[in-house]
Amino acid sequence: MKHRLVVLLQSFSADELKNLKKFVKSDYFNTDQLIPILLEGLLKVFSRGGLTDKNQVLLYSKLYPTDHIKKLQLAEQQKKVLYAKMSVLTKLAKFFLVIESVKHPEKSAHHDVLLHEALLAKRQFRLFDSTIKKSKQQLAQETSKGISYYFHDHQIAIKQLEYGHINGTLIVNDNLVELNESLDIYYLLNKLKFHLTSISLSVATNKKYDLTMMDMVNGFLKLPKYARHPLIKIYMLAIDLTQKRGEDSYLNMLNLLQEHDILIPRDDLIDFYNLLVNYCVQSITAGQLDYYKELYKVYRIIEEKGLLLETEDFIPINKLKNLIVVSCIVKEYDWAVSMIAKYKVSIKATIREDVCHFNLGLISFYQKKYNEAHEHLIQVGKITAYDINYRILLMKCYYETDKDYNLQTEQFYKTQERFFKDNKALPPKNRKANKNFATMLINLNRVRHRVGKTNIRQVRGKLDKLQVISDKRWLIEKIQEMEGA
Repeated sequence: MKHRLVVLLQSFSADELKNLKKFVKSDYFNTDQLIPILLEGLLKVFSRGGLTDKNQVLLYSKLYPTDHIKKLQLAEQQKKVLYAKMSVLTKLAKFFLVIESVKHPEKSAHHDVLLHEALLAKRQFRLFDSTIKKSKQQLAQETSKGISYYFHDHQIAIKQLEYGHINGTLIVNDNLVELNESLDIYYLLNKLKFHLTSISLSVATNKKYDLTMMDMVNGFLKLPKYARHPLIKIYMLAIDLTQKRGEDSYLNMLNLLQEHDILIPRDDLIDFYNLLVNYCVQSITAGQLDYYKELYKVYRIIEEKGLLLETEDFIPINKLKNLIVVSCIVKEYDWAVSMIAKYKVSIKATIREDVCHFNLGLISFYQKKYNEAHEHLIQVGKITAYDINYRILLMKCYYETDKDYNLQTEQFYKTQERFFKDNKALPPKNRKANKNFATMLINLNRVRHRVGKTNIRQVRGKLDKLQVISDKRWLIEKIQEMEGA
């Protein structure tokens, strides 16, 4: 197991590591001159197999070059000394993260809390007053008003109240109305967010949660000033959609998100739109195929609002693939191709070409350009996130391109069947669904080329009896082609 310090440092960006080096060299934060040496040594160890006995010796030698090491392995006392230094560096790295988080614009509330407390403690009232006014002005300029906004607003109100108490002006001029209102909205938004999380987990895992407290909160939410609040309304619709799965809640939530998107923080927007995507997917799974068009519409909105990227320059490749599949199902091929071109630069460089070839292969397959799809697919390297989809798509490509019975193709199908059956990394239901697909494709392929005694009616009967199977829609389409031939 890797040392926690090594794991922590490996999560740092290049800029963060550069700043950390400056941080540990500053005698304001660190007076141990061995710590910068240890940090430099650890960063070199990353590419040499971690904290092996050999690398521990190298690190210790850099710290204590005159200390004798027997048999190229640290003695127990030497290990304790090395790990003690690593413990010091771990504390410094954690403190560095705290300072970095306070520096971040999105964490300005925490910065203000610390500054306001320090100014009040030193009774620097004039500076406190001007600082509070500046904080309120900056907060007023924020367009998105989510939980962090109301936390910040509430913290400012608390410090203003404390200020009035300390300087004796509280009786004449208090801010209790503003303080209570910011507290109420901050509490309600948090309560709704965690209530939605509880319901979602309950649906996904069958866990049971005591949700009776919401009965009292619901009465509070009916008060006009809260019932009209856009984000509260959206949370209420999200909860209703998760619990009851009603189309009205879906449509109302979709409309409200577009109407008030400027008020909603980006991370919350992504979560809310993901909820709408899940509703569409579950409706499709339940047989409501018209929701493919609705799902495509939601993906278009997500893309237009710049919400596909999880950070400024990174797109989850599964989200890209799902978007491409839905676009192809509704025959919006040009848009699908344009999305690959637009977001290519946002795909991790080491898998960029593979991801693009896979998704271009998907588009070609849906366009029934099977040879072109095959050409793209054979250029795809190993992409763990796409592995199952890649195998199934390649199987379908062989089925569509083979004009005659091909023993090599059947062997390939059987290899995939064994892979799905034996793949313990997959959840049992997924393992069974994919294995069943391979089995049905083997049977379908043999019937198509008149190999063996099984007929298409028997294949259809077997398919109808299966409880779980991947890509059932495509299999039915292939069966209908043979039935109509």
